[in-house]
Amino acid sequence: MHIPVRLHHVASLLSFALLCLGATACDNEAPAPPFLDLLPKATAALEVAVEGTAEPGSTVAITRDPAFEGDAPGSVTADPYNGRFRFIVPLAAGVENTFSVTATDAADNTSDPATAQIQQVQAYPAVVRLDVAPPVVSADDGSVNVAVQLLPPTPEVSMEGQEVVVHVENYPGSIADLTLTADSGGFAQGVLEGFSMAGTAEITALANTAGPDGMQASATRTVKVLPGLPDSAEILLSADVAGRTVGPAAEITIPAGTAVEAQVSVQDAQGNLLPDPAVQLSTDAPGAQVVAGTRLVGLRQSGTYSVYLQAGGIPVTGEARVTVEPNPAAGIIVSISDNRVVDGERVRVQVLDAYGNPVDPAEVALSIDGVPIDQAAGVTWDGKDLSFAEAGLYTLSATYVQDAAVTDSVQILVEELVDTRPPEASIDAILFPTSSLVAPRGRIEVQITLTDDRALADAILIAQFGEIPACSANSGALYLNGQTAVTTSASVRVPRCAAPLDPVAFIVQVRDQAGNVGFSPLDRSLSIAAPPGFDITAGTPYDAVITGYADKIKRGDSPTDVAVDPSSDVAYVTLAQNNRVIVVFPDRTQDDLRDLNRQRIDFQQPEGIAADRFGNIFVGDTQAGNNGRIDRVDAVLTTTRGYIDQGEPPGRLGLDESGPLSLLCIPFRTIDEVQCWTDVDTPAPLNVLTIDNALQNQLNQPIAVAVSAPTLWVLEQDCTVKQTTLSYDTATPAVTALPLITVSPGQVLSGACTDIAALPSGDVAVADNGAGTVVRITPGGGISDIAQGLPDVMGLDFSGGALFVLDAQLQTLFKITGPF
Repeated sequence: MHIPVRLHHVASLLSFALLCLGATACDNEAPAPPFLDLLPKATAALEVAVEGTAEPGSTVAITRDPAFEGDAPGSVTADPYNGRFRFIVPLAAGVENTFSVTATDAADNTSDPATAQIQQVQAYPAVVRLDVAPPVVSADDGSVNVAVQLLPPTPEVSMEGQEVVVHVENYPGSIADLTLTADSGGFAQGVLEGFSMAGTAEITALANTAGPDGMQASATRTVKVLPGLPDSAEILLSADVAGRTVGPAAEITIPAGTAVEAQVSVQDAQGNLLPDPAVQLSTDAPGAQVVAGTRLVGLRQSGTYSVYLQAGGIPVTGEARVTVEPNPAAGIIVSISDNRVVDGERVRVQVLDAYGNPVDPAEVALSIDGVPIDQAAGVTWDGKDLSFAEAGLYTLSATYVQDAAVTDSVQILVEELVDTRPPEASIDAILFPTSSLVAPRGRIEVQITLTDDRALADAILIAQFGEIPACSANSGALYLNGQTAVTTSASVRVPRCAAPLDPVAFIVQVRDQAGNVGFSPLDRSLSIAAPPGFDITAGTPYDAVITGYADKIKRGDSPTDVAVDPSSDVAYVTLAQNNRVIVVFPDRTQDDLRDLNRQRIDFQQPEGIAADRFGNIFVGDTQAGNNGRIDRVDAVLTTTRGYIDQGEPPGRLGLDESGPLSLLCIPFRTIDEVQCWTDVDTPAPLNVLTIDNALQNQLNQPIAVAVSAPTLWVLEQDCTVKQTTLSYDTATPAVTALPLITVSPGQVLSGACTDIAALPSGDVAVADNGAGTVVRITPGGGISDIAQGLPDVMGLDFSGGALFVLDAQLQTLFKITGPF
């Protein structure tokens, strides 16, 4: 420790020295802070010399704020004679550097720090990098001149309405000024506030450097700007009306039943058009559907409706409107309040189009018995109501004035003023279906009330389907036996001529014993459904015909297969464990075939069954004579046991009468063989085709077959579906087959299938017992569900436009109607 002294202190110092000689612990006074030479306020250098004077021989240490990064200079020893010291220290670039210097003597006493500040400036940049985010890419810093780069070189930025962040890096050096420009949008504190137009845009950067050797550089960058999110849309509608194009326009008017096409353009918030946007239309028109994304069908009910749009799943502003007007050109219906009146009684008349919309009276011409209604003698017409002055039977006709072929008529019986009051009828409720949709070939059941103060005779429920007036059905007569008030139910079956989406109009006609006839109001609350699938567990709009008392198959022990007589719709169900065949009639009554058969035939574990149009049924007994056989029961219930007996248990049978030869095909799982027989409606069938495993290893445990000329389908035990094409020789007769091809490998399904049925579309239905489903398989191998939720589906048969499905656990026979 350096201590300045005066001569008159020598004695005291000597005394102090004698006491503390060799004891440095007696030194507890800190050195004075070092004295630092003057530093410049700023420098462009990356390091600087920090010099000064401290106590001679002391240890001098230096620190920096910001802290050193692995380049700390450590400490030095002050000169023992004059106390000088010197550090060469690095500078943190571009910021103010603060240094603190302390001195520590031999007794480990440390001085207070001495501080100094210096600003490091970047005067001569080597690289200026300008990035348009995203992304950030490393710049090339090898240039000795100023360079301005826009990175990456070719971004494709979806930035309509978005901010573009511009990042500038200049190391090592400084920029005196930097100018950023863009030909679209504007910069605010280094942020481009977004391009407003899609297309291409340019960003230009101009940099000037500071220092005596100031330089300038610039760069221009082209950026592709994509449109932003969907914001608004223009919807233009057009339609073909009788060969004339209506539209395109945002509002159009069409006749009922006309399909409408939509042209759509979608814009972002800045007005840029989106190329090929994924759009989906919707409308508030009742019953209308959107197909192929932009086509509206099912516009049947008159009124004005809106058409909306989603683009990319996002609702956008903009809509179009379509006005649906009545369409008498598609057909008209004359609706009257009563068809039996007395002279002077008024009849309300209304003309509807085929869709149930009221037609403008100016568009139809009314006549009575061929005479214009306003010229008919004894007839009064006020534009709404009609009355007759004389008794008689009159025909009221309506003709569309623009097409005389479009016409309809009703008869009105006018009687003399006697007690001809009609009995009353009303439709109180629709009991089935429970929704507004009725399945094709389904059932409509309604609750009706019939009243009259005279004795009632009978009533009938009448239904009309679709646009074809001839497509109708009725319940048959309900005999009322002289009652005066009756509440009951009536039902009709949807006929085959009814098409999906057809409207249904039904009415109740009631007659008393005096011959007076009354009608209920016309009910138009139903339409024919076109449902996509059938789910037993979730309920279904199809007409699921559940046969038998308590909804069960009679004697329902292990039902295995079903066959339906195409000529009578009578179904036959095999019961393997009971050795019986149950007969299910179309009215849902049941009987035991053995009870109907005079010969009291006993089947032996019947597994498969088929029926032809002549009324013959063929039963595959799997245990007959311990081997199996095919028994034949003809239309008069004469039984031929062992009609076909190949000594092996047969599987599910396939029968086809659509080809040049009628065929009964039989799979034999135990010998990997399929046989096809013809002339099966005679006592002497002929074996015309045998496909076995020896021929190219084609079969592996076949369990069921289906035939629809010229195609033969085979279902194997592991759910593999195979197919071949048949050729017929009617002269011999003989049938040949091409090698089988695999349409659907077994692993596609559950591996536990039971039956197969050919569909009129050329596809097949397969009962997948393991999955509890019935699936459709196309010749190309495509698979889709027909029915789900079946706990033990066993048998299938297609007949009369319907697929019959037999479930053993439910002991139920379901009838699923089209489209197939």
